[in-house]
Amino acid sequence: MGLDITFDRTKAVEAGIKFETLPNATPEQIEAAKDDPDEGYQEWLASSQQCIEVPGFGHFVSDDGVGDFITVRANKWGRTYEPLTQWLVNNNIEWDEW
Repeated sequence: MGLDITFDRTKAVEAGIKFETLPNATPEQIEAAKDDPDEGYQEWLASSQQCIEVPGFGHFVSDDGVGDFITVRANKWGRTYEPLTQWLVNNNIEWDEW
């Protein structure tokens, strides 16, 4: 089970959060999965997702939020939690963990 963090999208944008749409797989990975019987998996590989850049750390995590909120997986033992929550504190943005 992982820890998710949810915070206000508008406040994050105003504070300078960066978004990027990234592919789920490389062309080689997509080609290698052509024989996989799971068509949903093949479709997922061929699609992309909106991500946020973890401020000051230079890696991207999937934005699974909806509407007014950004939601990312940020386990406390991982490389996202500390830099992201520190950025949120520095920009006076409250967040929920669940």
